[in-house]
Amino acid sequence: MTAAEFTQHIRFALYHLFEISVLDKGPARILAPWLRQVCDPLEQASPGQQLHLLLVRAIERLKPAQPLDANLPRHRTYLILKRRYLDGIPIQQLESEFNSSSRQFRRDSHRAVEELALILWNQAPQEAQAAIIDTARREASDRLGALADFDRSVSPINLLDLVVDAAQTLSVIISATHTQVIANIATDLPPVAADRVALRLALIKLLRTAIAHSPGHVLKLHATIHQDTMTLIVDGVQGLEPADTAFAEAAQLFALADGALELDAAPIQSNHPDGPARAARIIATLATHYRPTVLVIDDDPAMSRIIQRFLALKPIKVVSCNSTDNVLKVARETQPILILLDVLMPKRDGWEVLQELKANPDTYHINLAVCSIWDERELALSLGADLFFQKPIGRSELLECIEKHIPIDAQMSDFREKSDIT
Repeated sequence: MTAAEFTQHIRFALYHLFEISVLDKGPARILAPWLRQVCDPLEQASPGQQLHLLLVRAIERLKPAQPLDANLPRHRTYLILKRRYLDGIPIQQLESEFNSSSRQFRRDSHRAVEELALILWNQAPQEAQAAIIDTARREASDRLGALADFDRSVSPINLLDLVVDAAQTLSVIISATHTQVIANIATDLPPVAADRVALRLALIKLLRTAIAHSPGHVLKLHATIHQDTMTLIVDGVQGLEPADTAFAEAAQLFALADGALELDAAPIQSNHPDGPARAARIIATLATHYRPTVLVIDDDPAMSRIIQRFLALKPIKVVSCNSTDNVLKVARETQPILILLDVLMPKRDGWEVLQELKANPDTYHINLAVCSIWDERELALSLGADLFFQKPIGRSELLECIEKHIPIDAQMSDFREKSDIT
């Protein structure tokens, strides 16, 4: 966890300062190692109560000597934190009280929270900071493990509809942080191919991360088409780093939706009306149509290259698996239309792998062709294989087999692509 991520937790805690149960379930759990270091061990309080008391006391310690003058930066920081979070004064009233425009007050408020969080972060011993980082990494690892068991179902999805749906889910947070989310996405774009649940969660996590780093700013989303992929770009994100835990989790969710997420390494100039703040760009890439998969299980990498060359003109994605250690996992995740299985492999032979795949409820239905240098068709079929190829596999016989298993929608996609070329 970086200081920026720590600030996100403090910001969330301030928004829910008097909701102890929310603090217990959220930031107090993540920041528990830090709380143990900086709180009085004799206080009989839950982590949420400790975090509440710590923030209240930290704000009060910022109180400068009387008389208070809102025009002085230090005084203004204290007054904003006290009036907004301790006294719970509505923002519109505070804008009038501080004689500020809406944008100016949001900037001052954002700066005040960052200053408070930096003071608290620097108070923690280095070992406490390290413990917070370890806790965040451990929880992220647990969440990644949970994603591995997620049962996906790929379907065509209207990206604009799902972006609007994700923004509506976050409407309370968007409103509370005075952030603008503008989606300039054309209505006639082709659908993306992904699991709807995974992609929706990925978009929510992506927008939530962007908002957490850019409260009060304008986030602009637009999409572009590149052959068989669609790129969704989020402009105007402030101070986000690739190592950010929430960004890494969003990337995991996009991977689950058969997409990819990256952060533009070269920040671009922000269009924010308040000035020349620097802003980063988040780029999400998604497939625009379904490409069925052929899974090649062979310890020789040359085999998958040969299959890729044979199928180069077909709407097929070739995935290779060179080890028998994770065959079941790869087959579950890719759900191929056909598995090409070699017999002679280290650790476990193809017959063992065949029986494992055909005995598992998630993979038994997948068409499986055993590939062997020996003529063992009878044994392969008796063990549950659907097909048998004797090596070397001929291009024509492989294409004939593949044609029988390509779904109609992928065949039509292939036809449309050829029509566009001609």
